[in-house]
Amino acid sequence: MLVAADVIMNFENFPTGFAPAELIMNIRLRTGRRVPHSTLRYWRSCLYFETSQSGLYTKKQLEVLVALALWLQRGSKIGPFITQFKPQIIEAIQDAKGNTRSQECCR
Repeated sequence: MLVAADVIMNFENFPTGFAPAELIMNIRLRTGRRVPHSTLRYWRSCLYFETSQSGLYTKKQLEVLVALALWLQRGSKIGPFITQFKPQIIEAIQDAKGNTRSQECCR
């Protein structure tokens, strides 16, 4: 017989992160613009974003993607964004890899 304690799930072990559809939804909520899957895929490749070990994207990656969407909304290009936001991009990549090294090692 199952007891309530047997059924309670440990939420600390649940993966935290965002699937591509959740990235799109969050970008739309924050910018007011729809982002097609193909555009998101292109942005992720330009930023070298890969999923974490859980198969999801991290909050830091989402923040960079939202910043990119807002940047592009103003009519700017991806190249200058990557140059200006390089430390945040590196941090997001390291976060997804579970790497907490400082940015000095990646310069």
